[in-house]
Amino acid sequence: MAPPSASEILNTIKQIKNYKPPGEDGLPPEIYKASPHVVVQQLETLFSLIWEKKTFPSDWKVSVIIPVFKKGEKYDSRNYRGISLMHMATKVFAMIMLKRFEEARDERTRENQCRFRRGRGCTDQTFTHRLVRTLQPPHN
Repeated sequence: MAPPSASEILNTIKQIKNYKPPGEDGLPPEIYKASPHVVVQQLETLFSLIWEKKTFPSDWKVSVIIPVFKKGEKYDSRNYRGISLMHMATKVFAMIMLKRFEEARDERTRENQCRFRRGRGCTDQTFTHRLVRTLQPPHN
């Protein structure tokens, strides 16, 4: 498998939603989208180095967890959920790897399998099972 290509990086940057909080690097998605070709070139070099050395930058191994209030009493810690803030470059790399893994998995998975597949789930299997039972003649 080759390191992430410039086209993979560019397509991934385009997919990242705006107005997401940045990681400790302080770079929000809008910065990446404002000058994508400069960013893509830098990330392609970085990702190739990561690929070659088989290790991540040390600051990528840390994320900041921020509590986000859901609802209820603000003093109750159960009313918060944590979000993990990572460097945007880390997110881009992770999204590319996830897409590659999903494509490889889909090539090896039978069409009737739904688990861990985007856009499919237990309800698909339950519906199919009920449909088959309904259409099947009763056994005597």
